[in-house]
Amino acid sequence: MSRLDPTPLDTLVGAETLVRPQFPRPELQVPESPPDRVARYVVRGLLGEGSMCHVYRGFDPEEGRDVAVKVLKAPFAKDARIVERFSREAAAGRRLRHPALVATLDSGPDYIVQEIVEGETLAVRLRRRGPIGADAAVEILAAVGAGLDHAHAHAIVHRDVKPSNVLLPREGGAKLADFGIARLAWAPITYTGEVLGSPAYMAPEQVSRCVVGAMSDLFSLAVVAQETLTGLRPFRRPTLGTLLESIVVDAPPRASLVNPALPRAVDAVFAKALAKAPEWRYPSGRAFVEALRTALAAPCLP
Repeated sequence: MSRLDPTPLDTLVGAETLVRPQFPRPELQVPESPPDRVARYVVRGLLGEGSMCHVYRGFDPEEGRDVAVKVLKAPFAKDARIVERFSREAAAGRRLRHPALVATLDSGPDYIVQEIVEGETLAVRLRRRGPIGADAAVEILAAVGAGLDHAHAHAIVHRDVKPSNVLLPREGGAKLADFGIARLAWAPITYTGEVLGSPAYMAPEQVSRCVVGAMSDLFSLAVVAQETLTGLRPFRRPTLGTLLESIVVDAPPRASLVNPALPRAVDAVFAKALAKAPEWRYPSGRAFVEALRTALAAPCLP
């Protein structure tokens, strides 16, 4: 029987904790005995937590900047499987250097230091404002697509591309975060019968065969893109079982019918990007976003 991890919160912590929010988060409770320091980093407060990590706002005295310090909770620092995932996130972060990817600045056996992004996540933006206009959407998607292309060029598959892992800096653009369940081609690790990722954004091959690759990330990017432009995910069902079946079997709804402000030309782009077979999809994030950009510039026919 497969075990489905609905979000990375089950293992580490969500990307939202890397964002310095525009609004206060009074629900966060500082642990009873927060550390004063983690390695050289001075702890200034709690940014957030998952079931297995605390994420602190820290200060790096050597660089004179605030950072996010992700620390494994003590009980899990002795769990080899959790430590392995944690080390994989650190390894992915050290290997990747791209403006559209949240930077990993330092790491140790039980901590990872990353940049803090001033802004909010795409998930929060969509909840607050609904669908995003074409120009702003393309700017966000182009950044995420470029970040994915960079990761894929370094043999890293993200496996959990979704709006809550897309951070939107106040100055514009976007950054992809949370490589906690990334697949590293040079350091493979598998757990029999385990599916990792967020169900609504999974590619068909990720659901049916527990197989992921670069094309799986690009399918997830297309799901995010359609949600960004229409306000709704293309695959929505009331139960997990029917949702997964829909991803594998159903054609996505036409985006121009969900949001009549979109040109019909976008429907062909999404049909290709959300194809069930990986080889039928766009070969890169850049190719997908450029096709979408062109389609969005087409006239809206009655």
